[in-house]
Amino acid sequence: NLNVAVTKQGGYLSYLVNSRQIGERSVSEEDCLQAAARFLNSMGYSSMKQTYYEINGNLITINYAATQDKVTCYPDLMKVSVAMDTGEVVRYDARGYLTNHKTRSDLAPTIEQGTLTEKISPLLTIQKTSLCVIPSDGTSEKFCYELECISEQGDHVLVYINAQTGKEEQLLILYIDENGTLTL
Repeated sequence: NLNVAVTKQGGYLSYLVNSRQIGERSVSEEDCLQAAARFLNSMGYSSMKQTYYEINGNLITINYAATQDKVTCYPDLMKVSVAMDTGEVVRYDARGYLTNHKTRSDLAPTIEQGTLTEKISPLLTIQKTSLCVIPSDGTSEKFCYELECISEQGDHVLVYINAQTGKEEQLLILYIDENGTLTL
Protein backbone atom coordinates (compact mmCIF):
# COMPACT_ATOMS: atom_id res chain seq x y z
CA ASN A 1 0.00 0.00 0.00
CA LEU A 2 3.04 2.30 -0.02
CA ASN A 3 4.29 4.16 -3.09
CA VAL A 4 7.32 6.43 -2.95
CA ALA A 5 9.36 8.35 -5.47
CA VAL A 6 12.93 9.49 -4.91
CA THR A 7 14.68 12.00 -7.14
CA LYS A 8 17.44 10.71 -9.36
CA GLN A 9 19.47 13.83 -8.64
CA GLY A 10 20.15 14.25 -4.93
CA GLY A 11 18.07 11.31 -3.69
CA TYR A 12 15.31 13.49 -2.23
CA LEU A 13 11.96 12.03 -1.28
CA SER A 14 9.66 13.46 -3.95
CA TYR A 15 6.38 11.96 -2.83
CA LEU A 16 4.96 9.27 -0.62
CA VAL A 17 1.49 7.74 -0.72
CA ASN A 18 0.33 5.22 1.86
CA SER A 19 -3.08 4.13 0.59
CA ARG A 20 -4.05 2.28 3.74
CA GLN A 21 -7.64 2.47 4.97
CA ILE A 22 -8.02 5.32 7.46
CA GLY A 23 -10.15 4.52 10.50
CA GLU A 24 -12.24 6.64 12.83
CA ARG A 25 -10.87 10.00 13.92
CA SER A 26 -9.10 9.80 17.28
CA VAL A 27 -6.27 12.33 16.90
CA SER A 28 -6.94 16.09 17.19
CA GLU A 29 -6.36 18.60 14.42
CA GLU A 30 -3.64 20.29 16.48
CA ASP A 31 -1.81 16.99 17.11
CA CYS A 32 -1.94 16.22 13.37
CA LEU A 33 -0.56 19.67 12.53
CA GLN A 34 2.29 19.07 14.99
CA ALA A 35 2.95 15.62 13.51
CA ALA A 36 3.26 17.12 10.03
CA ALA A 37 5.66 19.82 11.26
CA ARG A 38 7.79 17.19 13.06
CA PHE A 39 7.86 15.11 9.87
CA LEU A 40 9.16 18.05 7.80
CA ASN A 41 11.76 18.91 10.44
CA SER A 42 12.94 15.28 10.47
CA MET A 43 13.36 15.53 6.69
CA GLY A 44 15.58 18.62 7.16
CA TYR A 45 13.01 21.23 6.10
CA SER A 46 13.05 23.69 8.97
CA SER A 47 12.24 26.93 7.14
CA MET A 48 8.73 25.95 6.06
CA LYS A 49 5.61 27.93 6.94
CA GLN A 50 2.23 26.28 7.37
CA THR A 51 -0.18 28.10 5.10
CA TYR A 52 -3.57 26.42 4.81
CA TYR A 53 -5.03 23.03 5.49
CA GLU A 54 -8.08 20.99 4.57
CA ILE A 55 -9.77 18.04 6.26
CA ASN A 56 -11.35 15.50 3.93
CA GLY A 57 -12.87 12.54 5.71
CA ASN A 58 -10.35 11.60 8.37
CA LEU A 59 -7.36 12.93 6.44
CA ILE A 60 -5.88 16.38 7.08
CA THR A 61 -3.71 17.85 4.30
CA ILE A 62 -1.46 20.75 5.27
CA ASN A 63 0.20 23.06 2.74
CA TYR A 64 3.63 24.43 3.57
CA ALA A 65 5.63 27.09 1.73
CA ALA A 66 9.33 27.83 2.08
CA THR A 67 10.42 31.08 3.71
CA GLN A 68 13.43 33.26 3.02
CA ASP A 69 14.13 36.31 5.19
CA LYS A 70 10.49 36.34 6.44
CA VAL A 71 9.21 36.21 2.83
CA THR A 72 6.81 33.33 2.09
CA CYS A 73 7.74 31.62 -1.18
CA TYR A 74 4.51 30.03 -2.42
CA PRO A 75 6.04 28.34 -5.51
CA ASP A 76 8.13 26.24 -3.08
CA LEU A 77 5.11 24.27 -1.89
CA MET A 78 4.98 21.00 0.04
CA LYS A 79 1.91 19.05 1.10
CA VAL A 80 1.77 16.71 4.07
CA SER A 81 -1.30 14.58 4.82
CA VAL A 82 -1.83 13.03 8.24
CA ALA A 83 -4.30 10.26 9.06
CA MET A 84 -6.52 11.42 11.89
CA ASP A 85 -6.91 7.89 13.26
CA THR A 86 -3.25 7.43 14.26
CA GLY A 87 -1.51 10.76 13.55
CA GLU A 88 0.70 9.04 10.96
CA VAL A 89 1.92 10.87 7.85
CA VAL A 90 0.34 8.96 4.96
CA ARG A 91 0.97 11.36 2.07
CA TYR A 92 3.76 13.74 1.25
CA ASP A 93 4.35 15.73 -1.92
CA ALA A 94 7.49 17.84 -2.32
CA ARG A 95 7.44 18.14 -6.12
CA GLY A 96 6.57 21.86 -6.06
CA TYR A 97 9.38 22.54 -3.61
CA LEU A 98 11.93 20.37 -5.40
CA THR A 99 11.11 21.94 -8.76
CA ASN A 100 11.01 25.59 -7.68
CA HIS A 101 13.13 26.10 -4.56
CA LYS A 102 16.08 28.44 -4.91
CA THR A 103 17.64 31.36 -3.09
CA ARG A 104 15.93 34.48 -4.38
CA SER A 105 17.72 37.79 -4.68
CA ASP A 106 16.26 41.29 -4.47
CA LEU A 107 13.54 40.63 -1.93
CA ALA A 108 13.44 44.28 -0.86
CA PRO A 109 10.20 46.09 -1.75
CA THR A 110 10.35 49.42 -3.57
CA ILE A 111 6.69 50.20 -2.80
CA GLU A 112 6.10 51.58 0.71
CA GLN A 113 3.83 49.45 2.89
CA GLY A 114 1.99 52.62 3.98
CA THR A 115 0.71 53.19 0.43
CA LEU A 116 -1.04 49.83 0.11
CA THR A 117 -4.45 51.02 1.31
CA GLU A 118 -4.78 53.29 -1.71
CA LYS A 119 -4.00 50.38 -4.05
CA ILE A 120 -6.97 48.21 -3.03
CA SER A 121 -10.73 48.61 -3.13
CA PRO A 122 -12.21 50.86 -0.43
CA LEU A 123 -14.65 47.98 0.25
CA LEU A 124 -11.77 46.00 1.80
CA THR A 125 -10.14 46.47 5.20
CA ILE A 126 -6.56 45.25 5.59
CA GLN A 127 -6.13 42.88 8.56
CA LYS A 128 -2.53 41.74 8.00
CA THR A 129 0.29 42.49 5.58
CA SER A 130 3.28 40.30 4.72
CA LEU A 131 5.72 39.78 1.87
CA CYS A 132 5.62 36.78 -0.44
CA VAL A 133 6.63 35.36 -3.80
CA ILE A 134 3.76 34.02 -5.92
CA PRO A 135 3.87 31.97 -9.11
CA SER A 136 2.76 33.66 -12.31
CA ASP A 137 2.45 32.63 -15.94
CA GLY A 138 4.92 30.03 -17.06
CA THR A 139 7.95 29.74 -14.83
CA SER A 140 8.11 33.36 -13.68
CA GLU A 141 7.35 34.68 -10.21
CA LYS A 142 6.14 37.93 -8.68
CA PHE A 143 7.41 39.51 -5.45
CA CYS A 144 4.33 40.85 -3.68
CA TYR A 145 2.70 42.16 -0.57
CA GLU A 146 0.07 39.69 0.60
CA LEU A 147 -2.82 41.63 2.10
CA GLU A 148 -5.24 39.65 4.23
CA CYS A 149 -8.46 41.67 4.03
CA ILE A 150 -12.08 41.56 5.15
CA SER A 151 -14.84 42.74 2.81
CA GLU A 152 -17.89 44.71 3.94
CA GLN A 153 -19.85 41.42 3.74
CA GLY A 154 -17.34 39.68 6.04
CA ASP A 155 -15.60 37.67 3.32
CA HIS A 156 -11.89 36.94 3.77
CA VAL A 157 -9.94 38.15 0.74
CA LEU A 158 -6.24 37.91 -0.18
CA VAL A 159 -4.93 40.69 -2.40
CA TYR A 160 -1.45 40.43 -3.90
CA ILE A 161 0.18 43.79 -4.75
CA ASN A 162 3.48 43.73 -6.62
CA ALA A 163 6.12 45.01 -4.16
CA GLN A 164 8.15 46.53 -7.03
CA THR A 165 5.46 48.11 -9.24
CA GLY A 166 2.40 48.53 -6.99
CA LYS A 167 0.22 46.66 -9.50
CA GLU A 168 -2.45 44.25 -8.27
CA GLU A 169 -1.29 40.81 -9.37
CA GLN A 170 -3.93 38.49 -7.91
CA LEU A 171 -7.05 38.41 -5.75
CA LEU A 172 -8.28 35.29 -3.94
CA ILE A 173 -11.30 34.66 -1.76
CA LEU A 174 -10.71 32.45 1.28
CA TYR A 175 -13.39 29.93 2.15
CA ILE A 176 -12.98 29.07 5.83
CA ASP A 177 -15.03 26.40 7.61
CA GLU A 178 -14.61 23.58 10.13
CA ASN A 179 -12.73 21.54 7.50
CA GLY A 180 -10.00 24.13 6.93
CA THR A 181 -9.33 26.90 4.45
CA LEU A 182 -9.59 26.87 0.67
CA THR A 183 -8.75 29.62 -1.80
CA LEU A 184 -11.10 30.40 -4.65
